[in-house]
Amino acid sequence: MEEQKLSALKEKLDVKIEPPTSKITIEDIENKLKAAEERRASMEAQKLQQLREKDSKGFEPPQRKLSTEEIEAKLQKAEERRLALELATKAKLKEHDDHIAEVRSKRMSESQANGDSL
Repeated sequence: MEEQKLSALKEKLDVKIEPPTSKITIEDIENKLKAAEERRASMEAQKLQQLREKDSKGFEPPQRKLSTEEIEAKLQKAEERRLALELATKAKLKEHDDHIAEVRSKRMSESQANGDSL
């Protein structure tokens, strides 16, 4: 059984390489190289032409016009954000001032207590 598999594999691997049936001449090779060079030059010229056309058109992003209502809504949102930020900043400053006053009063009371006991 194994011998049959081995012989089958050997038959598959024994491939005869035959030389090409047609003769290729140096002239054929040169003609193919010239044709390839012409194709490359043609493709390059085409790409350059496309780039020139693209550059000549220029790029302008489409601009969307906003309606009056949209502009007013944006302005209203900006105003609300500004007021919220202002209120938050004032609250934070008030907390800071309250803390300063508290610390100051504690130190004053401590210094008075220490001064009285001395």
